[in-house]
Amino acid sequence: MQKPACPRTAKPYKLYTSIVSILLMLGVGQTASQEAQLTPTAEFQSFFSEQLFQLADNSETVDLSNNPQFATIRDLPDFSGKDLRVGLQVGHMDNNNPPEELAWLKGNTGARGGGKWEAEAMKEIVTVAKTILERQGVQVDVLPAIVPPGYEADAFVSVHADGSDSNHDASGYKVAPSEYDRSGRAGKLSDALARVYGEETQMRWDSNITENMTQYYSFSHHRFQHAIDPDTPGVLLETGFLTNSRDRHYLVDNPDIPGRALAYGVLQYLEEID
Repeated sequence: MQKPACPRTAKPYKLYTSIVSILLMLGVGQTASQEAQLTPTAEFQSFFSEQLFQLADNSETVDLSNNPQFATIRDLPDFSGKDLRVGLQVGHMDNNNPPEELAWLKGNTGARGGGKWEAEAMKEIVTVAKTILERQGVQVDVLPAIVPPGYEADAFVSVHADGSDSNHDASGYKVAPSEYDRSGRAGKLSDALARVYGEETQMRWDSNITENMTQYYSFSHHRFQHAIDPDTPGVLLETGFLTNSRDRHYLVDNPDIPGRALAYGVLQYLEEID
């Protein structure tokens, strides 16, 4: 897949870290951080009907205004009443008892960094994306590593994180469409997600698209029963590297940023095909 035509810059991140460093030197960093979490910006108050996202599995909340320098205010489409369904697969989640055809998945934990396994970090990102999509009238299935046989939806995104034990400088996100897609729309989903994810996170694009991505087992309906329907457009998103400190700024410290980017990308795609 060609590199998406969107800007990549580290300037917002450098500005952010500079401000934080100054605040810490003055001894007010903690207070400033708490105030940022408790006081949403006016833009986000008007953009969402509620200020905070409630996470599905605990009582914590995610304030989407705590990193306004990365936030793009978008006029999101409303798909209420259009019966659209999206599947978001959390990479490596609940794969302890796979079916015989996928027995090799057992014990495959994926990447680890910032004190979290891949499934833990991706579940937080997917939770944010699910909340946004549902607010825009889209039905969302959060799926484990093993999908139901012949799963059907208007879009399917398998959400993962990269990792490299030998190169902690490796960084960036990438998106790959299913090689086995028969809908003719997987490429459009991949392009929309790649473009919007880059715009929202300002992360660098990693051009290393592999066959393990395009021929992902959940796409391989000709090999496995537990795979998406060939008429369901599917893509695999590598959200960044858990082993890279800058990528972890998004994936672990601020999962609302990639979560929002994921949702916006899917909504952009649904609007394009609507």
